[in-house]
Amino acid sequence: AEKRAETIARIQPGSVRVGDPLPDLTFESLGGAPVALYSLRGMPSVLVFGSCTCGPFVESMAAIAELEREYRGRASFLLVYIDEAHPTDGWVMPGGAFELARPRAIAERRAAAEEFRRRLSVGFPIVLEPMDRSAERTFGAFPNRLVIADAGGTVVANGKPGPFSTAEAVKSARGTLDALIGSPRR
Repeated sequence: AEKRAETIARIQPGSVRVGDPLPDLTFESLGGAPVALYSLRGMPSVLVFGSCTCGPFVESMAAIAELEREYRGRASFLLVYIDEAHPTDGWVMPGGAFELARPRAIAERRAAAEEFRRRLSVGFPIVLEPMDRSAERTFGAFPNRLVIADAGGTVVANGKPGPFSTAEAVKSARGTLDALIGSPRR
């Protein structure tokens, strides 16, 4: 019960709001190179936050992959791999596709993200949230979230925090992206 309460308490709105510029955050790619959010300017950006132990996030990945294929070349997609939602040393949710302990170092987070990418065939870039959980606090990204910024880096859609937020945000993402760049090539 204590671990469940601790996990639920981490679901916060974050400080980023629609109309704000993307914050000045830099993440590490799976290959180790720095990736600054400001580098996404030039086309609309879809930021997807989550981890492999969040069942609803894992389930939403098929819809996210479909969205990315529809807008490839006209919007950039970036998955920010954050702290585990339900690690084996925390509040475990039964029936999860992935079972691992909370990473204690960036190398462990990288290994989890690489396994996630491999098993789910994620075809767009993945970066790693620093161990300080800066994306979690700034975006209210825990346990998952989807954020869209326009080509100038201004947040235009900011999904709600919570376990089903990404799946819900994907439903309205097409309308947001179409308003920014036009209908997808189908």
